[in-house]
Amino acid sequence: MRKWSSAYRYAYKRLLEDKNINDLRKGLQDTFGINSRYSYSAIVKAQTLLSAVKEKGENTKKIIFGCRASFEKLKQKHINGKPYKKLQLKWIEKRKGSLNTRIEVKENNIYLNVG
Repeated sequence: MRKWSSAYRYAYKRLLEDKNINDLRKGLQDTFGINSRYSYSAIVKAQTLLSAVKEKGENTKKIIFGCRASFEKLKQKHINGKPYKKLQLKWIEKRKGSLNTRIEVKENNIYLNVG
C-alpha cells in the first residue's frame, strides 16, 4: 500500500507536467517496483483527482494526499518564528526545565539535579 500511495502521488505530479500515460506507466513500474495493474490504477486515480480539482476550480498544485491527521502532524512540524518560541517556552515551563538538568529551590538553597 505504501508503494502504491507513493506511485499515486508521483503519477499526479507527472500528470500535471503532461506526461504520456504509457511512459508514465512504465516509469511507475521501474521506479516503485509495482506491477502493471497497480501502476495503471494509480494513474487512473490520479487522473480522477486531477479532473475533480480542475472542475472545482481549485489550485492543482496544492493537494494534500492522506488524511486530516497527517495534515495536522505535518502542519505542526512546520511551525517557525514566534509561534515556535511560544511552544518552546510552554514546553520548558511544563517540564520545569530540560529533562537532563533541573534547578530547584528548597529552603532558600539552590540545587542542581542532573540526570
